[in-house]
Amino acid sequence: MGIGGLTMEGLIREAMHRPFSGTAYTLGRATMGLPVEETNARFRQIGLTPVGGFARADQVDTITTASSEFGFQPIRDTEFFRMLGFDELKVIDISDYEGAEIIFDLNKEVPQHLAGTCDLLVDASTLDNVFDPVTALRNATKLLKPTGRICLSAQTTYCPHWGGIPYLNIAPMWLYDWFTINRFIDCQVYVSVWTLPQWTQSTYMLDHKYATREHDGGIVKPVASELLVTVSVFAERDANSTCDRIPTQHAYRSAAEWRDFESAVRAFIARRREPHQRSSEATAHHVVPAGWLRVLPNWALEEPATGRMVRKVG
Repeated sequence: MGIGGLTMEGLIREAMHRPFSGTAYTLGRATMGLPVEETNARFRQIGLTPVGGFARADQVDTITTASSEFGFQPIRDTEFFRMLGFDELKVIDISDYEGAEIIFDLNKEVPQHLAGTCDLLVDASTLDNVFDPVTALRNATKLLKPTGRICLSAQTTYCPHWGGIPYLNIAPMWLYDWFTINRFIDCQVYVSVWTLPQWTQSTYMLDHKYATREHDGGIVKPVASELLVTVSVFAERDANSTCDRIPTQHAYRSAAEWRDFESAVRAFIARRREPHQRSSEATAHHVVPAGWLRVLPNWALEEPATGRMVRKVG
């Protein structure tokens, strides 16, 4: 599993929004996407002083197999999460591969003693590699404390220019609908389209208002490309959030289901949260359907379908 620089930046910004503490879990031992010096630089650029100080040069990953495939030495996962403010990091896996501390199968019911035990759960592409994604997603959120947060990333489709082959393709709205109907207090969904060979990306954030019937009956079309496409979700729960409600796809919702769904979406809109992620590319090279806001490198938000600037962030 790898937590790339884009997700690392998002977690730093989340720590700016509300400081982290306590326990973090990752699904699989994470190979971080940045070296020590670049990690320190991202904290400085975003404006967050790491808890316990900046990372030392010797805090490099010597455990994960993937770390040897990079042209640099990634920062240790434990060191990055320490900088975010966590007291401990624990790894969940189906075996003790690469030193995982918690062993269980996400396809099966989460053990009761683990429920409600973590403040942040990060999954960088486990969900698209399990047979039972509903159980896995429900298990992931059962692990959260009542005020816990979750960060999920997945490959949305097979890409001929990328070696990864997902077991299933995760649709952005499938994730959004689930966190919405289970009354999480915040949910941001992003789609990133990656351009070779530099591995720059254009990142698009779901415009909440398009998830209601205000536009096109609430039908948000996916972003499609022959390039690598990934989806990311940042969601936050509270004591009233659930993990067992099943959403109905937009085309088949009853009027009562729509009213319940739109009530949750309006709560997201009222929070006016700034985006966690932004594009690294100044210019997009593909067509994106309505309903997605392109987060530009300078933090402006743009409607790709019209080219209209929606608002400047910050």
